[in-house]
Amino acid sequence: MVYSNQQKAKCVLWFNQYQSPTRVQQEFRRTYGPFTRLPDQKSIKEWVAKFSDTGSVQRIKRTNTRYVRTDEAVQDVLELFAAEPHMSQRRAENE
Repeated sequence: MVYSNQQKAKCVLWFNQYQSPTRVQQEFRRTYGPFTRLPDQKSIKEWVAKFSDTGSVQRIKRTNTRYVRTDEAVQDVLELFAAEPHMSQRRAENE
């Protein structure tokens, strides 16, 4: 389940107050109702650790790394395979 940043922040505050993931789950149930799915203890601990490290519980947006194909890069790859025609693509990529 996806929890809102507000719910995560409350969990971090409760953990700071009670020092117990179980107690955080009890507070979560009391606040959000008995039929709301509870965050597991691992998630609570991850949110606390993330808040300690970054000061936020928000997820970091990931950016796609795009490689630009230039004539120079293409030439480098062609020269590499000309020098070693049996080289694997993975090894060539690493080099």
